[in-house]
Amino acid sequence: MIWSEQKFEKQMIKSLTKSFDKTEGDAYYTHYKNIRNKLIEELYPQIPVNEPNLTDHTATHIKNVLTNAFKILDEGKAKNLSGMDWYFLGLAILFHDVGNVYERKEHWKFDTIAKIYDHIIGENPKYSRERYFVSKAAEAHSGKGRDGSADTMKDIDIFGDIDGHQIRLRDMAVVLRFADELAEGPQRTSYFMNKHGLFDDPSKPYHLYASQTSIFIDRNNERIGLTYDIKMRDVNGQLTPEQEKNLSDMLSFIYLRVHKLDQERKYARHHSDYCSAFKRTSVTINIEINGESTLELNNCVLDDVTVPGEDYKELGERFDNYKIPNIISAVRTARTEADAQSI
Repeated sequence: MIWSEQKFEKQMIKSLTKSFDKTEGDAYYTHYKNIRNKLIEELYPQIPVNEPNLTDHTATHIKNVLTNAFKILDEGKAKNLSGMDWYFLGLAILFHDVGNVYERKEHWKFDTIAKIYDHIIGENPKYSRERYFVSKAAEAHSGKGRDGSADTMKDIDIFGDIDGHQIRLRDMAVVLRFADELAEGPQRTSYFMNKHGLFDDPSKPYHLYASQTSIFIDRNNERIGLTYDIKMRDVNGQLTPEQEKNLSDMLSFIYLRVHKLDQERKYARHHSDYCSAFKRTSVTINIEINGESTLELNNCVLDDVTVPGEDYKELGERFDNYKIPNIISAVRTARTEADAQSI
């Protein structure tokens, strides 16, 4: 794969040469590039070989996460980051998913990542602290904390150190986790494989979800924008009962993923000031049938305002037009009206 230098990486070298003299800054960046290139050549291509039904976890995904992290770290607050912070976060992004080369289960574990680290750089004591903290941050992007919960950040110290230089360990681990969560969309799946049903059944909903999803990291408007474009073909002007069930199942899966992403947004805001700008999640659903716009829902905004005593409500409980039976009914009505107009 031909790799073009990413904006994140350009910022990294700029910050490294500002934090250190040019020779030392260049040395760190060269070390980063050597690791990146070796992973691109040796490890990333093997992940789909060993886990063919996963959504994309190759170098394309790494580019996506680097881009997201750069967008999350706004210019103002990013000025507080040292070259070592950028360097450390870049390494953590490179290694966060490499464990999938073995298998998806427990790909995030410290020991798995550290073992691959040793292969890439050799068991050199010079890099022991780097290896330790990168593996810790990568482990925290997924999986479980020490108490078995999904709260992985409470096990991460606020600061760490590499070569005697302080790093914002928890902040960078949070940015990695959030940037990875936001790395969703058609780039993570295959149109051909979806069309011909070539993924296994447990993986199909995730690939279908990826194919329909667009994520906008909208810092200026303090939100994460989620848009879902659902495209269908009807039969003689109507959806069949099977198609209606498929649409209902699809919407249920989307709602679960929206809830998860919104939880991750709140979690990131709680643990790192670098993610504090993202105060809400907006959700738009576009349903297109036979190439024509049939239904558009765009009034759903999930924010952090909590009324004491209220339980969490899913999208359909908070917004009537997002209730799945109401969506199915609206689609039926739209198709009936379109059919009548064509007569």
